Amino acid sequence: MKLLIIAVSAIAGIIAVARLRHLDVHEKEPWRALALVTLVGGAWSIAISTVLYAAFGAAGIGNVRNTLGAILVVGPLEEAAKLLAMLSCLPLFRRHLDEPADGVIYMACVALGFSLIENYFYATSAQNAGGLLMVRLLTATPAHILFSFPMGLAVYARRRGGARRGLLGRAYLYASLSHGVWDVLAFNGLALILFFALLWPGMRFFGTVMSYAARVSPFREDLTGFLSAAPAVAAEEDLMCLACGNTGDKPAWLRGKIRVQRCESCDSYISSWDGLFFLFRHFGGWYGRLEVKPAPDGERDGLFTVEAGNVASRGDQVAAFRLSELSPVLDELGERAVAEVEGAWWFPDRGT
Repeated sequence: MKLLIIAVSAIAGIIAVARLRHLDVHEKEPWRALALVTLVGGAWSIAISTVLYAAFGAAGIGNVRNTLGAILVVGPLEEAAKLLAMLSCLPLFRRHLDEPADGVIYMACVALGFSLIENYFYATSAQNAGGLLMVRLLTATPAHILFSFPMGLAVYARRRGGARRGLLGRAYLYASLSHGVWDVLAFNGLALILFFALLWPGMRFFGTVMSYAARVSPFREDLTGFLSAAPAVAAEEDLMCLACGNTGDKPAWLRGKIRVQRCESCDSYISSWDGLFFLFRHFGGWYGRLEVKPAPDGERDGLFTVEAGNVASRGDQVAAFRLSELSPVLDELGERAVAEVEGAWWFPDRGT
């Protein structure tokens, strides 16, 4: 049973790394670097925390499974271990650390590795590890990532010109306090309840930071620039134009999962329903919730608008937009993410 649970934990870790990589929309990190940082960073963070716990024990501070211990020792100690592990792993990914999202993702990989190894030790040492580890699979791994990921953004900021220096200290304070409060409740058997209570705000915060990172990335490309280039395919017959009903051959632009065609009958652009959401993520840098509402079209039923500047049909799984209308919407979403992060109380002024 324990081996099965450990295997499930490892599979969950692989899925988590794949998901983290998927979130890097502009320049995806190589699998090898992500795997190395997860394994080496996780092992190194566990080793550092073990040494630090031993030092506290030698100083007479051995019992930390209480409120003060969780907030003053466990949280700060384990988050310091993860931060030091990430910094020590820089030679493994320094040349890939070229946009803000990279810092977030590599820090998340260290946190993931820490949690997976910790899960292993819980499983092999506990008398009845089944229920314990299944709860940890539901809570501890995503929680560790949500504690630590702001430190990755701060590490990137420090390495890129020294701006936002105060961000690292504030990110570490956030990680330590959130980790400590989590452990206080975990020690009292409330981790699962707390996890589901805080999952939505935690994921929203993660999405906002990732939206900010995508927006300020040096590799960011706007939709107008993408569609100004020559089409990848001169003509293909695939999507019906929602604006005029044209099903003829159309030029197409391709980028990963994004496929955009131009209707030469009415000059609208067409994508699949899913492709429209990829456009918002890739060119708007938006990871938050998108509002889907009935389209302001009184003549046709069953049409929707995602945010604004487009019309989409769930039934036909197709969307249409005018470049002049959708591009400003994508820009506004990105600017909203920048304003939300840089206007937050915890985000220091430039140069501080």
